This record gives sequence, C-alpha cells and structure tokens, in this order.
Amino acid sequence: ADTEAPTIALQGANPATLQVGEPYSDLGATVTDNTSLNLGYTTTVNGVEMATVQIDTSFAGTHQIVYTATDGAGNVGTATRTVVVEAPASEPLAGSEGEPVTP
Repeated sequence: ADTEAPTIALQGANPATLQVGEPYSDLGATVTDNTSLNLGYTTTVNGVEMATVQIDTSFAGTHQIVYTATDGAGNVGTATRTVVVEAPASEPLAGSEGEPVTP
C-alpha cells in the first residue's frame, strides 16, 4: 500500500520579502509522488483557501501560504511559504536644499 505523501517543491524565494505597495506574484510549486501522477495542489493564504494566491501588500505584515497535495491513497503533503511585506525604511530628514536638518 502507498503510505508515502506527495512532495511539494516551492518555486521562488521562501521566505519572499517585498516592500509595502509592491505587487506579489506567487511562483507556485511542483508536486511529485511515488505512485500518483499529475497531482495538483490547493493553496490557503493565512488560513483562507484561494484558487489564486492573492496577498494584500498595502500594509506591512507576514503571510503564510500553505500548499497541500493529496495522492490517490489519501496521503497528504504540505509545504509553507512565508511572505514578508516590509514597511519602507524611514527617510532621513532633509532641509529645503537637501541638507541634513540639525534637531
């Protein structure tokens, strides 16, 4: 009997890091299994199942994308990608001519 879970290989960076406002495009994953062929996977983002991965990058935060694949024998494999949305670094204060401001 098949007792081996599918293997999920994430494509792209993990963790993925981007700045607030930058678009996130998920590169997906590939699934391999010892007996079942052409397995697909489902994705959840922060616990919500989504057919297409969408992440709100309008604010800083950390998001979890979980990929899940189930083979013909019911074995379940998962992989998790972390997406970190970072706030932009604060700009140093500058005067009207671009000179540093002395507090």
